[in-house]
Amino acid sequence: MGLQVGILALQQRYGPRFFVPARFLPVKYNYERRINLQQLALLKDGDNSIDCVICMVELDIEARDYMIAPCDHIFHRECLQGWMQVKMECPTCRHVLPEP
Repeated sequence: MGLQVGILALQQRYGPRFFVPARFLPVKYNYERRINLQQLALLKDGDNSIDCVICMVELDIEARDYMIAPCDHIFHRECLQGWMQVKMECPTCRHVLPEP
């Protein structure tokens, strides 16, 4: 019983996988990567804007307040973070999203 309480306390403090060696953990995906001009040209639609499909508001690329999923879909940072609290899949194509 004491061992279980100790493990739970350590997990509360350091996270649920604190005891797993780093080499066995999956690589964390970088959602903060920057978009290059070629990708930007592909993402823009007919009216030369990029909209977040979660909130339907235009993205301001210069503000760098966006996140890019592994499937190259782009969203507002707050929108995608909120979405990932509910579902760990892309709201556009349903591709599984890795842990941030």
